Amino acid sequence: MWCMTYKNFLLISALSLGLTACGGSIDRHDQLGIVPQLTFAQLEPLPVTVENIEANIDVKAFDANTPIAHTGIDKTFSDYVAQRFVKTGGLGAGKLTITLQDHGITKSVINTDDKLTSWTSLDRLTEYKAHIKVNIRFDDGRGETSKNVTLTQGAEVQIPQRVSLAEREVMEQKFIEKLIAELDKQITQELQTRLMIL
Repeated sequence: MWCMTYKNFLLISALSLGLTACGGSIDRHDQLGIVPQLTFAQLEPLPVTVENIEANIDVKAFDANTPIAHTGIDKTFSDYVAQRFVKTGGLGAGKLTITLQDHGITKSVINTDDKLTSWTSLDRLTEYKAHIKVNIRFDDGRGETSKNVTLTQGAEVQIPQRVSLAEREVMEQKFIEKLIAELDKQITQELQTRLMIL
């Protein structure tokens, strides 16, 4: 009886190791596509009384070493402008240009105050800080009026290191979405009050 139990234990252990080895062989890049793309579903399309809307990225090329590789601020910004703003002005109504001038994400690891678990990595938090800077410009199309304003927005988040890869990527994505959503509040206010094209 004991012999059979021991043999069963060895069999289960061997199967567990095999499954672990198979799971560990999955390429990191194969897992990046599982996170849904940002859709900004919470932001309704906003009609803007201009003839043309243009999004520019006036910053250096994408940095492959960015702490969040699966959701870049530059591409998220372009998608946001394309989905958020809808031109409704006729011929000669002018042009709205929204330019991404600067952005960045920093990453650091911090410990919590729990002395019982401070010696383990499970106690640590990954902290991200992000910033974005954009310029919004309106030209009336006749060369008579040009208005522009520069806006900045920051955000930060702390993610426990004990969460799974899939959970981490979802939380990172929501962090970038929050950054853009907070920036959107500034942009819409300026379009309405200073540029007066809403």
